[in-house]
Amino acid sequence: MGKITITLREDRLPEGIVLAGKCRILRTLRMGEFSVTYEAMLGNRKVAVKEFYNRGCMYRQGNRVVLTNEEDQQEFEKAKQKFVEEARRLSKFASQPNVVRVYGYFEANNTVYIIMEFLDGPGLNEYFRKKGRVEAAEMFGMLLPVMRTLDKIHESGIIHRDISPDNIKFAQNDASGTGLKLMDFGSARDYLNRNTYTMELKDGYAPLEQYSEHEQGPWTDVYALSAVIYRGITGQRPMRSVRRAEHDDLRMPSQLGIPIPPVIEEILKRGLSIRKENRYQKMASMIKDVEKFSGGM
Repeated sequence: MGKITITLREDRLPEGIVLAGKCRILRTLRMGEFSVTYEAMLGNRKVAVKEFYNRGCMYRQGNRVVLTNEEDQQEFEKAKQKFVEEARRLSKFASQPNVVRVYGYFEANNTVYIIMEFLDGPGLNEYFRKKGRVEAAEMFGMLLPVMRTLDKIHESGIIHRDISPDNIKFAQNDASGTGLKLMDFGSARDYLNRNTYTMELKDGYAPLEQYSEHEQGPWTDVYALSAVIYRGITGQRPMRSVRRAEHDDLRMPSQLGIPIPPVIEEILKRGLSIRKENRYQKMASMIKDVEKFSGGM
């Protein structure tokens, strides 16, 4: 019986490769839905490099990215431009302390790469696992700087669409909250045809409108960030929004026996409203209510 040879498709770039004479890849940090993020060196600076790549509809010939279906080329080109445009706009927020810095971007291998700040601290998910539950006022206080930065980003027309504890990290092992940074903006996937590409949303953090064709906006990020706050306060991830839409039995912290001032819980409850019109429409409105009980911290 002859030998059967199986060729495994490689979804990531090999270590040591140099991209466009700029960045030397050290290792893969994360395989996302529409991207691969690498640790790399840009000269003497350690950076993160995010590659636009979806293994569901793309593959590699060598290092070059190729579409599985050539008929999707026009859609792919539009998505790449969206990816580049978002990188260009996010680079304007380099002075903001609570968002990952974008240093630049370039095209190579028939796709796009974004050069970003390398964050060496733990993510909120790891912080939650170690700490357990976080007191309500402390949780809001930790994320208030992120909320303020996100509000400025919203004003420029950018929506994150993928907020979760995985996408909020501490910079330089700073656990004070001032070092929290928002990363992995996810709107490039939403630019692709939803009928062509399968959406993978994070259970518990994606609002109902992300499972449908309904309009998304700042209120979409309000829900996701409120879900992160809920996770920190209760130690539990909220149930999926599609399940809540059928039968909403999400229990607020007080219903779980967790001490929380009513005014704080009301902010959380409004942020987690299933119907987007019942939520805070802008992050600025939520911030205003948070500052009322926090003394404008």
